[in-house]
Amino acid sequence: MYTDINLEEIEEVNAAFPSHLIVVLYDEAIASLMASIQAIGDGDIEARFNATSHTAEVISQLYLALDMETGGEIAENLGAIYNHIITQLPRINFANDQQVAEQAIKLLRPIRDSWFELDERIRSTVENAEAEDMADVAAALVAKEAMAAQPTL
Repeated sequence: MYTDINLEEIEEVNAAFPSHLIVVLYDEAIASLMASIQAIGDGDIEARFNATSHTAEVISQLYLALDMETGGEIAENLGAIYNHIITQLPRINFANDQQVAEQAIKLLRPIRDSWFELDERIRSTVENAEAEDMADVAAALVAKEAMAAQPTL
């Protein structure tokens, strides 16, 4: 079942890379869609409704995060996908239609995987840059100590 993000997770998310935030939102959307499918199978109307509502909230946040000016065609395409999903979600509840949820998952999963890959690349690049910076600082300190240890004439 989908998870409600608690305060501890919010602090973690706030400290995370922006790309990681997007991955977390995709994970939440997919998990809540899967929960709606499970609820349909269980005949649990309330759980189905709650999961579908949660999906709508998450997809809306993804939509609102789009920067249409700088994102260009990619942002427009993502916006179209999000809009399609949001407009289809009511069918899950009104028609008890798990195919809508399955189709939304099929749309979201490859995008989520791409964001995950991007996030991993960003993290790796930042970690490498930080390691290089630390090596430069250490080398500068060693050089400074060596210069200080030389006798003055």
